[in-house]
Amino acid sequence: MPTIFDMFGYPLTNRGEEVEASRKAKLCPFSGAVCDGGGNRSQTKIKLAQEEPLTSYFNHGIKDVVPGICSIHAAGDLWVVCPRRLLAFKHDGEGLPIVNSSLQTHEHDLLINVGLPRSVDIGIWSEVYLKLSGVDADTNYHFDYVAAPLKRGTLSQEAAIYGADATELGEVILNAKRGVLEARSEMPF
Repeated sequence: MPTIFDMFGYPLTNRGEEVEASRKAKLCPFSGAVCDGGGNRSQTKIKLAQEEPLTSYFNHGIKDVVPGICSIHAAGDLWVVCPRRLLAFKHDGEGLPIVNSSLQTHEHDLLINVGLPRSVDIGIWSEVYLKLSGVDADTNYHFDYVAAPLKRGTLSQEAAIYGADATELGEVILNAKRGVLEARSEMPF
């Protein structure tokens, strides 16, 4: 029978003061944000008003919580069940990645094995939404992760490479700003 190994980022056996404070605030130490259950577990959300023992455990003002199960122990092995535990890739709260040249060993191995190039700076963004409206079709897609080589330069330099003029560049900048504002309004934290 599988059993929970760690919850809200720490083994269940760790009941230290800092760990308990982090759990009571429902923080994810891997993402650096409030635990969202891994991005796709909102349907498991527990309304704390209906669960009195849980209400008194979590910090005042917390209305709901997802089961913050990061990994389980089953058949003698540990199994990661949360994508945030598997791939953390922290960001600065504004959607910009934090440079992390010392990935966990399993993160490094996974990225190499999926074919990402070595010795190239790669940006990795989680929970990326793409909405496009066009003449032929509309696109509304959610990516768990997007990985792309990072380039050094300005938008003007990149636009010149592709032959875009100042008007087209202005439209790209406006759409990017609009997209960032829409994404912030949809963020769960």
